[in-house]
Amino acid sequence: MRRLGLVLAIGAALLGGCGTTTHQRSRPASFDQLETQIGRDIGTEDAHPSENPAVTLLYPPASERPRAAPALALPGPPLAGRSAAPLVDVSQIRGYQVRRRLPGAIEGLIIGFAGGAALGAILSGSAQPDAPVGTAPPSAGDTVAGAVLFGTLGGLTGALIGALVGRTDLYLF
Repeated sequence: MRRLGLVLAIGAALLGGCGTTTHQRSRPASFDQLETQIGRDIGTEDAHPSENPAVTLLYPPASERPRAAPALALPGPPLAGRSAAPLVDVSQIRGYQVRRRLPGAIEGLIIGFAGGAALGAILSGSAQPDAPVGTAPPSAGDTVAGAVLFGTLGGLTGALIGALVGRTDLYLF
């Protein structure tokens, strides 16, 4: 029972390290600078936030926002293939977050495989207390087979959960 508790504690410690990473960035002076900065962070050249569902602009709570006139769209043709001019006041943005599914799936796969393999090795390698007296203890092959089976199941489950949850990078100004 102590072994199972140890495995669960290690798994919880590994899981606590996943999720969100926070980065500090300098505040951009214009919307074009913001697009360029987001593009560098997500690895693409065209990173218009409204066209990329993985990018979310973060605003301060309504109670902290200064009272100001709403931003108006500038008259004239739309910018470079976009439907309208941006209605974003860059000074009101406190940052942005980028959610990625593939890094989350890879982290889930690694953590799930490691936890599953450890649990499988412990469970399949431990002697059964209620086994008959003449029964041989589990062999090393049984332990390895249990580790591989549980590791595979844990890795697949971890990859699925990691892909659903994703990895979030938070960029604050």
